[in-house]
Amino acid sequence: MQHSKPPKIKRTEPFGMPNDKPNMSIECSVSQCVHHCTKGNFCSLETVKIGGITNSTTANDTTDCQSFVKKYKC
Repeated sequence: MQHSKPPKIKRTEPFGMPNDKPNMSIECSVSQCVHHCTKGNFCSLETVKIGGITNSTTANDTTDCQSFVKKYKC
């Protein structure tokens, strides 16, 4: 008799990531991100990665935060 493996649960939120300590050097208003600080409009990461969406990035609407991780919802 073979036992089937339980289904894997896909989480988009890093488990145990503290997001209550704001990095006052990184302002952020994206509350849908797991790194968004619960105590204000700041990121809780020490550093973030910013990247261009296209090869010819010339404006702020063609850049994004590549450290973004969507919050996990139960």
